[in-house]
Amino acid sequence: MFVGDIPKTRNAKVMRRIVRAAYLGENLGDTSGLENPASLDEIKLAMECRQLPGMLADYWPRSCQSN
Repeated sequence: MFVGDIPKTRNAKVMRRIVRAAYLGENLGDTSGLENPASLDEIKLAMECRQLPGMLADYWPRSCQSN
């Protein structure tokens, strides 16, 4: 799975716990220290798109389709 950005603190440390939780669909816990909280949405979307094998592209969410 590839995403454009991963959650980091304001000190540029990668939040591995939060990446793992987002990947597994678990409770993220405290995300107040994130520099880039939008990266969590990207991870969640990538996981949703990844769980759609065998479906026709017409039925995939638009954001999962390649342009």
